[in-house]
Amino acid sequence: MPQAAHSELHVPAEPWRCRASHMRRRNPGKQPHILNASSNLIGICFVIIAGIKLTNLADQTFVDEVCIFAAFGFLCSCVLSYISMRIDDRNGWYETVADYLFLVSLVVLVFSVMLFARNVL
Repeated sequence: MPQAAHSELHVPAEPWRCRASHMRRRNPGKQPHILNASSNLIGICFVIIAGIKLTNLADQTFVDEVCIFAAFGFLCSCVLSYISMRIDDRNGWYETVADYLFLVSLVVLVFSVMLFARNVL
């Protein structure tokens, strides 16, 4: 008896595992973590800026300007990490720039918090 031709479509037993492994291969980086942390730290920057404005310390210090710079850095980091997740970034350029920008913005935020604490206390 002749064997059946192998032209049949092979369907895996667990198709969700194939899909999940494909997604893990495509985005193995840290983009979601950068996106989540940056968006949360933008909110913290806005809280610090609002606290400066409410305590009327905006004229006496430049903490709000430094914090605005940190918020802008976090915003750019969010955009770059989102772009890195959405496109096929094989060499990881967007992810690397987002990571370094996140670290620089974090240092600027720590500096502005130290200035805020010095002026309030």
